[in-house]
Amino acid sequence: MRPPTPPRRGGERRGTVAPRAPTSAAANLSTFVELRNDYVSRGKNGFFNAAVIRGDYAFDRSFSLRADVPLAVAGGVDGDRHVGLGDVLIRPLVRAVGTPRFALLVGSDLHLDSATNRALGAGKNQVAPLVLAYVRVARPARLGLQLQHAVSFGGDPRRDDIQASVVRPFAIVELPRGFWVGPDQSFHFNHLGAPRVVSTSVLEVGAELSDRVQVYVDPGIQVSSQGAVDWLVTGAVRWAFPQRARGRAGAAAPAPCVEGSAGE
Repeated sequence: MRPPTPPRRGGERRGTVAPRAPTSAAANLSTFVELRNDYVSRGKNGFFNAAVIRGDYAFDRSFSLRADVPLAVAGGVDGDRHVGLGDVLIRPLVRAVGTPRFALLVGSDLHLDSATNRALGAGKNQVAPLVLAYVRVARPARLGLQLQHAVSFGGDPRRDDIQASVVRPFAIVELPRGFWVGPDQSFHFNHLGAPRVVSTSVLEVGAELSDRVQVYVDPGIQVSSQGAVDWLVTGAVRWAFPQRARGRAGAAAPAPCVEGSAGE
């Protein structure tokens, strides 16, 4: 998952659960549409890929509503392929505090058990409240922290219940000519099953092609407490709506593994 609004050239930049913000108001939420692709290897167990249509609608600069609709493909070592709708995500997000140096956002993810095949979703509905804070430490740099906890309800009674937490520190550094980089580290704690801990390290690299269009890629590696090592990569293009173009909608969100369970 990611946060709110990046800057215009020479201005501010995003976070990890939504967009970026102008210098005068940190973390202004914005309206945008994003096409993204999330790929995660599963070691000897195949892969999972989701092409996601993401839309954020900002009712004002302090409240937005997000919807993610994934078309997923799961591949196994035996060559089996499962294709269909994945778990839909809905996220209301509120900017509780926004100053030129500090921003605090609160919200919650609702993961719906909408997958058309067992291999394409968690098999449970989930609610996952989150808190996101970040601070500008220098004009081109921000540090942030996201905390989130997910609990499952309903869904397939044959699937395991979910109770998981995510701790996610990240940074955002603006570069010349509309580029940015964002080191991103998350720790996923599974309270009911294994693996108990999953560490995901991502380095986001993005570019602002215009005042309304951004692209980014997030390569990363995932290591579990059981010793499994997987790699992942996300690529996306985002279009800001005209009324929000000046507040740029910054690059996007959590590693698929994190967003799929306890967060973005």
